Amino acid sequence: MEEEKLPNRENKYINPGNGWYDFTTVPEEEAQVNYINYITGQKNNQKVITNTDIAISHLIRKGKNGEKEFALIETIVPSTIKREGYNGILLEVPFFALPSKDKLPYEEIVEIIDRGILDLNLYMEGNLTLDGEKTPIQQSFSDQCGQFFVSAVSDRKGESDSRLHWIPISELKSYINLQLNGGADNIHSSLQSLYALKLLQNKYDKELSLIPEQDFKIDKPVKGIQVVSQFQTVKNSPRFTIEDVVYADETGKKEYSTYAGSRDSMAVILLVKDEKKGEYNLILSKQQRSPFVENKELNNGILNEVVGGMVEKGQSLYDTAIAESEQEQGYKLSKEDLVLLAKPFIASLSAEEFGAIFVGFANPQNREEMKLDKDENSTEAISGEQEYVSLSEAASNLERISPAPIATKLAVLLANDYVQERKKEQDKAKKDESREQEVR
Repeated sequence: MEEEKLPNRENKYINPGNGWYDFTTVPEEEAQVNYINYITGQKNNQKVITNTDIAISHLIRKGKNGEKEFALIETIVPSTIKREGYNGILLEVPFFALPSKDKLPYEEIVEIIDRGILDLNLYMEGNLTLDGEKTPIQQSFSDQCGQFFVSAVSDRKGESDSRLHWIPISELKSYINLQLNGGADNIHSSLQSLYALKLLQNKYDKELSLIPEQDFKIDKPVKGIQVVSQFQTVKNSPRFTIEDVVYADETGKKEYSTYAGSRDSMAVILLVKDEKKGEYNLILSKQQRSPFVENKELNNGILNEVVGGMVEKGQSLYDTAIAESEQEQGYKLSKEDLVLLAKPFIASLSAEEFGAIFVGFANPQNREEMKLDKDENSTEAISGEQEYVSLSEAASNLERISPAPIATKLAVLLANDYVQERKKEQDKAKKDESREQEVR
């Protein structure tokens, strides 16, 4: 195909409607935010991307055999087309744009979700919240927040939207595990959907324990998009660039999109064992995120975070996890101290960033002074004050660590799953060993 000249920036942003929202489109406003560093007291500024807040809602219905089904929707994400196995389409938990950055009443959000569900050729039968607070979607350069819900729905007369995939709830755990292991060709979801799926799993935990687990199977093929041309237009900061892309959908129709491109990233849940109680505490530190400094609900942009960072050229994910743990929280780790809980997957729908999640087992005796680089000292101001929170307590009540980004909340849930599973294995091994000794 011939390269196509992009239109003027002000005419380029497209929102096709009918429930299909291309969330890779970066809004026109790239705002300059001026703020006071809450540790140093210095005045700083940074360009940030203003995204619409969103309501993320699982659609749940009863299938023909009476089993609950949940829906994933095909969403265009041109920034992923360069990645092996990706075809420019993600399978996402449906999300709906909120018209205001202020906190909306529950009833208003339900009305917005209801209208979006009607656009998908479905009726909403009931709605409840899965996460009582706004959760920062991204921590570096976007001020977008999400609110999480689950909606009971039923089909209208005729077929539901052709982009919806209905999956039996008995396949939920299998689908989550697939994504944690890097997904499969043409079957990928973003971090925000994976977090939403974990919330859904927690909600139906008792019910799922009574249903035999099934392996995930896609109900119909996922078609891809084809990139016609793309090029970088703006370098906004050391963290990201703005790229324009022309792509063609499965019908050959050409569309335009703009997205923020950044390096891959990772997060580490650092755990310290409380020997007296026999449980793990996670280590949180407060960080000031400039995109959120004007958000009244997030208290001057200060979030509770775990170790995180972008992967430098020539570094592996493990290299970055080890380096960032020492820099940001002062703990020296080796590769043996780290367990990869989630392979890299899309960290944000507005970026080509791919994120991985680790759990790290830290020794308090190996803690030294943090070694923040100049950029972190001047712009992010990571606090040396650390809070130790019971991992199991945080996993059972995520509001305990709010406000925190999705990456942090998801990492807490995954780390707790890992620790609990490991404890079961150790208990079983002890019982087996005890039986062997009795036999002898």
